[in-house]
Amino acid sequence: METFWQDLSFGARRQRLRNLLVVSEVALALTLLVGGGMALKSFWKLLRVDAGFRAERVLTMDLVLAEERYREITSAAISSGN
Repeated sequence: METFWQDLSFGARRQRLRNLLVVSEVALALTLLVGGGMALKSFWKLLRVDAGFRAERVLTMDLVLAEERYREITSAAISSGN
């Protein structure tokens, strides 16, 4: 008879632990969902902010210098913090 009550008590503790884990999982999922929604809303608003300049008709270019020829110039620029 004593083992029956011990098994029943163990089962009840196990069920409470399972319920606690489910509640924790749902709370974490809701927190992540709300946080993701807030991040998307902030990003969407950020895309709509006036940058303060017009970005139309802008030309960009990447320039790669030969390292052996410009080694002194690049090391001086790095050491001066530019």
